[in-house]
Amino acid sequence: MSGLNPSALLDADLAGALKRLIATFDGDDRQVGLEITVERPLPGAVNVAVYRSVAEGITNALRHGRASHVAVRVATTVAGHVAVDVRDDGIGGPIAPGVGLTSLRQRAEQLGGSLAVGPHDGGGVLLHLELPTTGAA
Repeated sequence: MSGLNPSALLDADLAGALKRLIATFDGDDRQVGLEITVERPLPGAVNVAVYRSVAEGITNALRHGRASHVAVRVATTVAGHVAVDVRDDGIGGPIAPGVGLTSLRQRAEQLGGSLAVGPHDGGGVLLHLELPTTGAA
């Protein structure tokens, strides 16, 4: 994964950057919602990983899963982590990790976290990212 920061993070905090990102996907035939509860500033590398994971999750849901609704939730936990869920109502099916998901998983592991992608109850796919908010490179 490139070390370059998404330009959206240069001009706004994580919440603002994610709101702008969501707006680019939301349309007449699809809904993309965002719930963000981040209680403290996150390290730059964590912000980048969260932003890229959300972008990849939404893109995959709409392009491959043919989802009409995508729900994004980003929240800090009392355990000192940030958890990201990108859940869609698409067709689901087997997940074939490509370059995007593989890069995101590797970066999550480098930061001491994890990325899981798979079907969820009720149909569709759930991308779940969890990263520590302290000690991130």
